[in-house]
Amino acid sequence: MQVKIGVIGCGAIAQVHHLPWLTELAEEFDVVAVCDISAQASQYVASMFKIPRFYTDYRELIASEVDAVLLCQTDPKTEIAAHAIRKGKHVFIEKPVCLNVGDVDLLIEERSKTDVVVQAGYVKLFEPAFEYALSESETMEDISLAEIRHIHPNNALHVKQFRTKRFNDVPEEVVQATRASLERDIRLAIGDVSPRMKSGYITLAGSLIHDFYGLRKIMGPPKSVISAEFWDGRGGLSGDQHNGTKAVNVVLSYNDGARATVTWIDLPDLWDFDETLKIYGDSKRINVSYATGFSKNQSSASVQELTKEGHSQKREPILDWESPFRRELRHFSKVINGEEENRAPLEEVRLDVALNTHIVQSYLSKSMVEVI
Repeated sequence: MQVKIGVIGCGAIAQVHHLPWLTELAEEFDVVAVCDISAQASQYVASMFKIPRFYTDYRELIASEVDAVLLCQTDPKTEIAAHAIRKGKHVFIEKPVCLNVGDVDLLIEERSKTDVVVQAGYVKLFEPAFEYALSESETMEDISLAEIRHIHPNNALHVKQFRTKRFNDVPEEVVQATRASLERDIRLAIGDVSPRMKSGYITLAGSLIHDFYGLRKIMGPPKSVISAEFWDGRGGLSGDQHNGTKAVNVVLSYNDGARATVTWIDLPDLWDFDETLKIYGDSKRINVSYATGFSKNQSSASVQELTKEGHSQKREPILDWESPFRRELRHFSKVINGEEENRAPLEEVRLDVALNTHIVQSYLSKSMVEVI
């Protein structure tokens, strides 16, 4: 069945990835409407992609003949997602799906009352390089260490390679109300904290979330957060005198004694994007190097292992070229049509949101925190 879909949020991710791929996947999707609080953005995107209807009120789009909605608007997304679920629409939600566990539980409860599909925008799950690494990791019984390094440049360096437009016609009261909702959701997750910690939490939810859910798929849920650090990138710890987190370090432990180390740092001025996942065992090691989400380049993977004869060898597979954004949208269509099981359900989102709060708790308490 072709899915009639509407897109809510007409910013860069919609213009660069979702709408081009939804348009290209014409056998799976019919894009019938878009919506943005910016009337100019909504109208521009509808014209650009030849979409028949555009709205500024999400309720009008959801009330239309759409079967599904894709949410990629400014956070938080919980209110619109819950409304769509209650109206019987399938929902694809770009990360971060929610900013606190209570909101995830609300969506899980609403979804339990219907038969709709709710899929998180966990695009790294659909990276051919990650899928290869995951399958290789399933043959390992001696994983001792996982290591993630995420060097993050300014997204504007990548977005400017595409034809995107931004508009400034959103009423100031709407901007302020959205900020207040974001502040409220973060406060529900981690309490009243400094601006630096709020920034750090947004980094966990909006960027590092990709690394943590991929790590969870390979290593399973962690047992504890051994330590966490939010710092300014030049050796100092985060403090109230700063307004944003520059870098994050996290160490996780697992029931079998394995460890994972995670480093994320914002180095905005250079073009280079460097995101890697490494899995270490006694006789096998897996390396994944991700391309930036705004790139048309391909991620890569390699495996180093011992042969039966005891020789060390390295394998570098030729991977599919299909965009992970295209793959996850095709998956959404197949889940709606009962052809595949949802690979990014809300229950897994809950694990990731809970871990984010535990990481902040570890930092604030300067102690190990058990992951419940």
